[in-house]
Amino acid sequence: MTFYRIAAICCCLLPLLIGCADSKSELKGTVTYKGTPLNSGSILFQCDAGPVESVDIQGDGTYVISGLPKGSAKISVQVSKPPQPGPDGVITNEPGTYEPNPVLIPQKYASVDTSGLTVDIQESQQTFDIALPE
Repeated sequence: MTFYRIAAICCCLLPLLIGCADSKSELKGTVTYKGTPLNSGSILFQCDAGPVESVDIQGDGTYVISGLPKGSAKISVQVSKPPQPGPDGVITNEPGTYEPNPVLIPQKYASVDTSGLTVDIQESQQTFDIALPE
């Protein structure tokens, strides 16, 4: 390929790449249950545009996730109970991060089909607090 042909292809592809970068968003907020911030857990975003993304909830109830496509997404929130000690009193090495006293939430929030939680992502940086009422 000649230099001019490569340059022409790059010029044609550049607007597409810029457009794709602009269609992704950063979402941040706080997750609460009955007004109390969750101190552990994870959030799953099932985007209408296809991808499924997840992020851990920080100890202060906040989260930040980047790379979500603009549009609607269903949400689930899951909090795992810490692993229980085995018969000899030792806690097994299970994957995940656990708080000693997690803020537990109803099981219905663990699935995008039953949580009733959605978000409409429109901005490149957007705040979305998730308040679980019951």
